Amino acid sequence: MIEAVSKLFNEHHSHEEKLDITTIVNVYGLKAITNSVDLSLYDEVSIEDEVGQGLYFVSSVINGDSKMFFVESVQDSEGELKIDDTDVLIVSSFTNEDIIHHASHECSHDKFIVAEHNISYSDLLKAIKN
Repeated sequence: MIEAVSKLFNEHHSHEEKLDITTIVNVYGLKAITNSVDLSLYDEVSIEDEVGQGLYFVSSVINGDSKMFFVESVQDSEGELKIDDTDVLIVSSFTNEDIIHHASHECSHDKFIVAEHNISYSDLLKAIKN
């Protein structure tokens, strides 16, 4: 899934006018994505200062000529789960059921995808477009 999401983040700049894609990953997925995504494609990059254990929202936002990449913890300073507003929200099938439930019911999204670990880029695109 990480490879497909990374490719998606690198590729959707040239195909979209307006699209906000967010994924929820652990610290290892976060490191893999930030190492694979060409951050120079973005006008604004914001990565939470204290990256430790836990889960993170990783977002690629295209809004006209503005391109932004954001990373933030899914939990606030008091340990409560945050609400994310996005067009497409992608979580791994390995993600904790409580997080999947929160993401699917509490977060605002047009498309919610629970992706298998080995999902291909083309299958991820199909899931987004369907």
